[in-house]
Amino acid sequence: MTGNDTAKISNTWHEYIRPGKAAVLVDGQYGSTGKGLLAAYLACQPQNEVQIAVTNASANAGHWTKFADPKKRDFCCFHLPTFGVIQDDCDIYIDAGAIINVDLFFQELEENKIRPSRIAIHPNAAVINDQDIAYEASSFSQATKIASTRKGVGRALSQKVQRISKLAKDHPKLNEFINYINLNQLLTLGARVSIEIPQGFSLSLNGPFYPNCTSRQCTVSQGLADAQIHPSFLGEVAMSVRTYPIRVGNIMEDGEQVGFSGEVYPDQQETSFSDLGVEEELTTVTKRVRRIFTWSDKQYRDAIAENRPTVLFLNFINYIQDADITRDIMRSISRAHKDAGIGAPNMLFGYGPNVEDVKPQS
Repeated sequence: MTGNDTAKISNTWHEYIRPGKAAVLVDGQYGSTGKGLLAAYLACQPQNEVQIAVTNASANAGHWTKFADPKKRDFCCFHLPTFGVIQDDCDIYIDAGAIINVDLFFQELEENKIRPSRIAIHPNAAVINDQDIAYEASSFSQATKIASTRKGVGRALSQKVQRISKLAKDHPKLNEFINYINLNQLLTLGARVSIEIPQGFSLSLNGPFYPNCTSRQCTVSQGLADAQIHPSFLGEVAMSVRTYPIRVGNIMEDGEQVGFSGEVYPDQQETSFSDLGVEEELTTVTKRVRRIFTWSDKQYRDAIAENRPTVLFLNFINYIQDADITRDIMRSISRAHKDAGIGAPNMLFGYGPNVEDVKPQS
Protein backbone atom coordinates (compact mmCIF):
# COMPACT_ATOMS: atom_id res chain seq x y z
CA MET A 1 0.00 0.00 0.00
CA THR A 2 1.22 3.49 -0.76
CA GLY A 3 -0.05 6.89 0.23
CA ASN A 4 -1.89 7.15 -3.10
CA ASP A 5 -3.91 4.07 -2.16
CA THR A 6 -5.04 5.70 1.08
CA ALA A 7 -7.72 8.34 0.65
CA LYS A 8 -7.47 11.16 3.14
CA ILE A 9 -9.98 11.03 5.98
CA SER A 10 -12.45 13.83 5.31
CA ASN A 11 -13.26 15.01 8.83
CA THR A 12 -10.45 17.40 9.71
CA TRP A 13 -9.87 17.81 13.41
CA HIS A 14 -6.50 18.92 14.68
CA GLU A 15 -3.24 20.28 13.32
CA TYR A 16 -0.87 17.74 14.82
CA ILE A 17 2.06 18.47 12.49
CA ARG A 18 3.43 22.04 12.50
CA PRO A 19 6.33 23.71 10.66
CA GLY A 20 9.57 23.77 12.64
CA LYS A 21 8.29 21.31 15.23
CA ALA A 22 8.66 17.60 15.94
CA ALA A 23 5.37 15.95 16.89
CA VAL A 24 5.81 12.84 19.04
CA LEU A 25 3.50 9.83 19.40
CA VAL A 26 3.88 7.68 22.51
CA ASP A 27 2.06 4.88 24.36
CA GLY A 28 0.93 5.70 27.91
CA GLN A 29 0.55 2.14 29.25
CA TYR A 30 2.17 -1.26 28.58
CA GLY A 31 2.04 -1.11 24.78
CA SER A 32 -0.56 -2.42 22.33
CA THR A 33 -2.86 0.53 22.93
CA GLY A 34 -3.31 1.23 19.21
CA LYS A 35 -0.38 3.47 18.30
CA GLY A 36 -0.47 2.30 14.68
CA LEU A 37 -4.16 3.08 14.51
CA LEU A 38 -3.63 6.54 16.03
CA ALA A 39 -0.67 7.31 13.76
CA ALA A 40 -2.65 6.24 10.69
CA TYR A 41 -5.62 8.41 11.66
CA LEU A 42 -3.41 11.45 12.18
CA ALA A 43 -1.43 10.78 9.00
CA CYS A 44 -4.66 10.63 6.99
CA GLN A 45 -5.62 14.14 8.05
CA PRO A 46 -4.78 16.48 5.14
CA GLN A 47 -3.36 19.18 7.45
CA ASN A 48 -0.82 16.72 8.90
CA GLU A 49 1.58 16.37 5.97
CA VAL A 50 5.12 15.59 7.12
CA GLN A 51 8.48 15.97 5.43
CA ILE A 52 10.33 13.48 7.62
CA ALA A 53 8.80 10.53 9.50
CA VAL A 54 11.15 9.36 12.26
CA THR A 55 11.22 6.33 14.54
CA ASN A 56 13.50 4.51 17.00
CA ALA A 57 11.60 1.26 16.44
CA SER A 58 12.85 -2.30 16.65
CA ALA A 59 11.74 -5.83 15.83
CA ASN A 60 9.89 -6.48 19.10
CA ALA A 61 6.88 -4.22 18.54
CA GLY A 62 4.41 -4.37 15.67
CA HIS A 63 2.01 -1.51 14.92
CA TRP A 64 -1.09 -2.47 12.94
CA THR A 65 -3.09 -0.23 10.64
CA LYS A 66 -6.43 -1.62 9.49
CA PHE A 67 -9.18 -0.20 7.30
CA ALA A 68 -12.87 -1.03 7.00
CA ASP A 69 -12.64 -0.27 3.27
CA PRO A 70 -11.68 -3.57 1.55
CA LYS A 71 -9.93 -1.62 -1.22
CA LYS A 72 -7.29 -0.47 1.27
CA ARG A 73 -4.65 -2.92 2.42
CA ASP A 74 -3.99 -3.46 6.12
CA PHE A 75 -0.35 -3.34 7.14
CA CYS A 76 1.91 -3.80 10.15
CA CYS A 77 5.03 -1.76 10.89
CA PHE A 78 7.98 -3.00 12.91
CA HIS A 79 10.85 -0.77 11.78
CA LEU A 80 8.95 1.72 9.65
CA PRO A 81 6.95 4.67 11.00
CA THR A 82 3.26 4.47 10.10
CA PHE A 83 3.33 8.08 8.91
CA GLY A 84 5.98 7.08 6.37
CA VAL A 85 3.84 4.29 4.93
CA ILE A 86 0.64 6.34 4.73
CA GLN A 87 2.32 9.40 3.23
CA ASP A 88 4.40 8.12 0.33
CA ASP A 89 6.15 11.41 -0.49
CA CYS A 90 7.95 11.98 2.84
CA ASP A 91 11.41 10.85 3.89
CA ILE A 92 11.77 8.08 6.47
CA TYR A 93 14.49 8.26 9.12
CA ILE A 94 15.32 5.24 11.28
CA ASP A 95 17.31 6.96 13.98
CA ALA A 96 20.20 6.07 16.28
CA GLY A 97 17.91 4.44 18.87
CA ALA A 98 16.56 1.83 16.45
CA ILE A 99 17.42 -1.87 16.70
CA ILE A 100 17.15 -3.55 13.31
CA ASN A 101 16.41 -7.09 12.21
CA VAL A 102 17.76 -6.75 8.67
CA ASP A 103 15.67 -9.50 7.05
CA LEU A 104 12.47 -8.17 8.61
CA PHE A 105 13.38 -4.64 7.55
CA PHE A 106 13.68 -5.64 3.89
CA GLN A 107 10.44 -7.62 4.13
CA GLU A 108 8.68 -4.47 5.35
CA LEU A 109 10.06 -2.41 2.48
CA GLU A 110 8.80 -4.95 -0.04
CA GLU A 111 5.37 -5.46 1.51
CA ASN A 112 4.73 -1.73 1.79
CA LYS A 113 6.29 -0.82 -1.57
CA ILE A 114 8.67 1.68 0.02
CA ARG A 115 11.23 3.17 -2.36
CA PRO A 116 14.73 2.67 -0.93
CA SER A 117 15.59 6.25 -1.86
CA ARG A 118 13.17 7.45 0.83
CA ILE A 119 15.00 5.68 3.66
CA ALA A 120 17.85 6.94 5.83
CA ILE A 121 19.29 4.88 8.70
CA HIS A 122 21.53 6.42 11.32
CA PRO A 123 24.97 4.78 11.13
CA ASN A 124 24.89 3.89 14.84
CA ALA A 125 21.54 2.09 14.87
CA ALA A 126 21.94 -1.36 16.43
CA VAL A 127 21.59 -4.55 14.39
CA ILE A 128 20.19 -7.88 15.63
CA ASN A 129 22.11 -11.01 14.65
CA ASP A 130 21.24 -14.70 14.83
CA GLN A 131 23.18 -15.13 18.08
CA ASP A 132 21.08 -12.42 19.75
CA ILE A 133 17.85 -14.19 18.80
CA ALA A 134 19.12 -17.65 19.80
CA TYR A 135 20.36 -16.35 23.15
CA GLU A 136 17.01 -14.80 24.08
CA ALA A 137 15.01 -17.80 22.82
CA SER A 138 16.73 -20.12 25.31
CA SER A 139 14.54 -21.38 28.15
CA PHE A 140 17.24 -20.24 30.58
CA SER A 141 17.61 -16.67 29.34
CA GLN A 142 16.50 -13.62 31.31
CA ALA A 143 14.36 -12.68 28.29
CA THR A 144 12.36 -15.88 28.84
CA LYS A 145 12.07 -15.36 32.59
CA ILE A 146 10.47 -11.92 32.09
CA ALA A 147 8.23 -13.18 29.23
CA SER A 148 9.97 -10.95 26.70
CA THR A 149 9.17 -11.14 23.00
CA ARG A 150 12.61 -12.80 22.69
CA LYS A 151 13.46 -11.24 19.32
CA GLY A 152 17.07 -10.44 20.24
CA VAL A 153 16.43 -6.74 20.80
CA GLY A 154 17.67 -6.47 24.37
CA ARG A 155 20.82 -8.47 23.72
CA ALA A 156 21.62 -6.49 20.56
CA LEU A 157 21.28 -3.26 22.51
CA SER A 158 23.45 -4.57 25.34
CA GLN A 159 26.13 -5.52 22.81
CA LYS A 160 26.01 -1.95 21.49
CA VAL A 161 26.38 -0.56 25.02
CA GLN A 162 29.42 -2.80 25.53
CA ARG A 163 30.87 -1.46 22.25
CA ILE A 164 31.32 -4.95 20.83
CA SER A 165 28.54 -5.16 18.25
CA LYS A 166 28.42 -4.38 14.55
CA LEU A 167 26.16 -1.42 13.90
CA ALA A 168 24.06 -0.47 10.88
CA LYS A 169 27.06 1.24 9.26
CA ASP A 170 28.94 -2.10 9.40
CA HIS A 171 26.22 -4.21 7.75
CA PRO A 172 26.77 -4.59 3.99
CA LYS A 173 23.04 -4.95 3.20
CA LEU A 174 22.32 -1.58 4.82
CA ASN A 175 25.07 0.43 3.10
CA GLU A 176 22.75 2.25 0.68
CA PHE A 177 20.58 3.54 3.55
CA ILE A 178 23.24 4.86 5.91
CA ASN A 179 22.90 8.61 6.43
CA TYR A 180 22.84 10.98 9.38
CA ILE A 181 20.08 13.58 9.15
CA ASN A 182 20.60 16.78 11.13
CA LEU A 183 17.02 17.25 12.25
CA ASN A 184 17.81 20.32 14.37
CA GLN A 185 19.06 22.13 11.29
CA LEU A 186 16.05 21.09 9.23
CA LEU A 187 13.62 22.07 11.99
CA THR A 188 15.28 25.47 12.20
CA LEU A 189 14.42 25.83 8.51
CA GLY A 190 10.78 24.93 9.18
CA ALA A 191 10.69 21.17 8.53
CA ARG A 192 7.55 19.24 9.51
CA VAL A 193 8.62 16.16 11.51
CA SER A 194 6.81 13.29 13.20
CA ILE A 195 8.35 10.80 15.65
CA GLU A 196 6.77 7.45 16.55
CA ILE A 197 7.95 5.67 19.71
CA PRO A 198 7.34 1.90 20.07
CA GLN A 199 6.21 -0.12 23.11
CA GLY A 200 4.72 1.54 26.20
CA PHE A 201 5.64 4.07 28.87
CA SER A 202 5.01 1.64 31.75
CA LEU A 203 7.51 -0.80 30.24
CA SER A 204 10.34 1.75 30.49
CA LEU A 205 13.67 0.44 31.74
CA ASN A 206 13.72 2.98 34.58
CA GLY A 207 10.04 2.51 35.44
CA PRO A 208 8.47 0.70 38.40
CA PHE A 209 8.46 -2.82 36.94
CA TYR A 210 12.15 -3.59 36.46
CA PRO A 211 13.27 -6.26 35.56
CA ASN A 212 9.92 -7.06 33.89
CA CYS A 213 10.34 -4.25 31.41
CA THR A 214 11.87 -3.41 28.06
CA SER A 215 15.48 -2.43 27.38
CA ARG A 216 15.07 1.37 27.18
CA GLN A 217 12.85 4.32 28.07
CA CYS A 218 9.53 4.68 26.19
CA THR A 219 9.02 8.40 26.65
CA VAL A 220 8.82 11.60 24.65
CA SER A 221 12.20 12.72 25.97
CA GLN A 222 13.82 9.44 24.89
CA GLY A 223 12.28 9.77 21.43
CA LEU A 224 13.77 13.25 21.06
CA ALA A 225 17.15 12.07 22.37
CA ASP A 226 17.34 9.10 19.98
CA ALA A 227 16.52 11.42 17.08
CA GLN A 228 19.12 13.90 18.45
CA ILE A 229 16.53 16.69 18.52
CA HIS A 230 16.78 19.56 21.00
CA PRO A 231 13.72 19.75 23.32
CA SER A 232 12.94 23.29 22.13
CA PHE A 233 11.68 21.78 18.87
CA LEU A 234 9.03 19.63 20.57
CA GLY A 235 5.57 20.22 19.13
CA GLU A 236 2.38 18.27 19.76
CA VAL A 237 2.44 15.06 21.79
CA ALA A 238 -0.11 12.34 20.99
CA MET A 239 -0.49 9.67 23.66
CA SER A 240 -2.43 6.45 23.19
CA VAL A 241 -4.10 4.58 26.06
CA ARG A 242 -6.75 1.91 26.26
CA THR A 243 -9.72 1.41 28.56
CA TYR A 244 -8.41 -1.99 29.67
CA PRO A 245 -4.59 -2.01 29.53
CA ILE A 246 -2.74 -5.19 28.61
CA ARG A 247 0.61 -6.81 29.22
CA VAL A 248 2.20 -9.47 27.03
CA GLY A 249 1.18 -13.01 28.01
CA ASN A 250 3.29 -15.21 30.27
CA ILE A 251 5.43 -17.93 28.66
CA MET A 252 4.28 -21.50 29.20
CA GLU A 253 6.29 -24.61 28.32
CA ASP A 254 4.88 -28.11 28.82
CA GLY A 255 2.14 -26.72 31.04
CA GLU A 256 4.61 -24.90 33.28
CA GLN A 257 5.03 -21.13 33.52
CA VAL A 258 8.65 -20.31 32.68
CA GLY A 259 8.19 -16.62 31.99
CA PHE A 260 6.20 -13.97 33.91
CA SER A 261 5.54 -10.65 32.19
CA GLY A 262 5.33 -8.66 35.41
CA GLU A 263 3.22 -6.92 38.02
CA VAL A 264 0.90 -3.97 37.43
CA TYR A 265 -0.09 -0.83 39.33
CA PRO A 266 -1.66 -1.38 42.77
CA ASP A 267 -4.98 0.14 41.67
CA GLN A 268 -5.31 -2.36 38.80
CA GLN A 269 -6.87 -5.81 38.86
CA GLU A 270 -6.29 -8.55 36.32
CA THR A 271 -9.43 -9.54 34.45
CA SER A 272 -10.00 -11.68 31.35
CA PHE A 273 -11.27 -11.27 27.83
CA SER A 274 -14.08 -13.70 28.57
CA ASP A 275 -15.19 -11.60 31.56
CA LEU A 276 -15.33 -8.58 29.25
CA GLY A 277 -17.25 -10.54 26.62
CA VAL A 278 -14.70 -9.94 23.87
CA GLU A 279 -12.38 -12.13 21.81
CA GLU A 280 -8.94 -12.93 23.14
CA GLU A 281 -6.15 -10.70 21.87
CA LEU A 282 -2.85 -12.14 20.68
CA THR A 283 0.33 -10.11 20.71
CA THR A 284 1.50 -9.01 17.26
CA VAL A 285 5.02 -10.39 17.68
CA THR A 286 4.73 -13.50 19.90
CA LYS A 287 1.10 -14.53 19.20
CA ARG A 288 0.65 -15.20 22.92
CA VAL A 289 -2.69 -14.37 24.58
CA ARG A 290 -2.36 -11.03 26.28
CA ARG A 291 -3.03 -10.39 29.95
CA ILE A 292 -5.66 -7.67 30.49
CA PHE A 293 -6.31 -5.34 33.42
CA THR A 294 -8.60 -2.62 34.70
CA TRP A 295 -7.85 1.10 34.29
CA SER A 296 -5.24 2.60 36.63
CA ASP A 297 -5.44 6.23 37.69
CA LYS A 298 -1.87 5.98 39.05
CA GLN A 299 -0.56 4.69 35.71
CA TYR A 300 -2.23 7.50 33.80
CA ARG A 301 -0.90 10.17 36.17
CA ASP A 302 2.64 8.81 35.84
CA ALA A 303 2.34 8.77 32.05
CA ILE A 304 1.14 12.36 31.67
CA ALA A 305 3.70 13.66 34.15
CA GLU A 306 6.53 12.54 31.86
CA ASN A 307 4.87 12.85 28.45
CA ARG A 308 2.45 15.81 28.82
CA PRO A 309 0.14 14.89 25.92
CA THR A 310 -1.73 17.54 23.95
CA VAL A 311 -3.63 14.83 22.06
CA LEU A 312 -5.08 11.81 23.87
CA PHE A 313 -6.39 8.70 22.13
CA LEU A 314 -8.64 6.58 24.38
CA ASN A 315 -8.93 3.27 22.55
CA PHE A 316 -11.10 0.15 23.02
CA ILE A 317 -14.19 2.06 24.06
CA ASN A 318 -16.05 -0.90 22.53
CA TYR A 319 -14.81 -3.14 25.39
CA ILE A 320 -16.84 -1.20 27.97
CA GLN A 321 -20.17 -2.74 28.91
CA ASP A 322 -21.16 -0.21 31.61
CA ALA A 323 -21.45 3.54 30.95
CA ASP A 324 -20.33 4.20 34.54
CA ILE A 325 -16.89 2.80 33.66
CA THR A 326 -16.55 5.27 30.80
CA ARG A 327 -17.50 8.14 33.08
CA ASP A 328 -15.03 6.99 35.74
CA ILE A 329 -12.18 6.86 33.21
CA MET A 330 -13.00 10.28 31.81
CA ARG A 331 -13.13 11.73 35.34
CA SER A 332 -9.79 10.10 36.11
CA ILE A 333 -8.28 11.74 33.01
CA SER A 334 -9.78 15.14 33.78
CA ARG A 335 -8.65 15.14 37.42
CA ALA A 336 -5.16 13.98 36.50
CA HIS A 337 -4.64 16.83 34.06
CA LYS A 338 -6.05 19.39 36.49
CA ASP A 339 -3.91 18.16 39.39
CA ALA A 340 -0.78 18.12 37.21
CA GLY A 341 -1.44 21.61 35.86
CA ILE A 342 -1.51 20.24 32.32
CA GLY A 343 -4.12 21.54 29.90
CA ALA A 344 -6.95 19.26 28.84
CA PRO A 345 -5.90 17.27 25.74
CA ASN A 346 -7.70 17.11 22.43
CA MET A 347 -9.53 13.78 22.63
CA LEU A 348 -9.87 10.96 20.12
CA PHE A 349 -11.82 7.77 20.80
CA GLY A 350 -11.36 4.30 19.34
CA TYR A 351 -14.47 2.15 18.87
CA GLY A 352 -12.96 -0.67 16.82
CA PRO A 353 -9.88 -1.94 15.00
CA ASN A 354 -10.12 0.24 11.88
CA VAL A 355 -8.99 3.79 11.09
CA GLU A 356 -12.61 4.61 10.33
CA ASP A 357 -13.47 3.65 13.94
CA VAL A 358 -11.45 6.56 15.37
CA LYS A 359 -13.67 9.52 16.23
CA PRO A 360 -12.80 12.98 17.57
CA GLN A 361 -14.58 14.25 20.66
CA SER A 362 -17.79 15.95 19.53
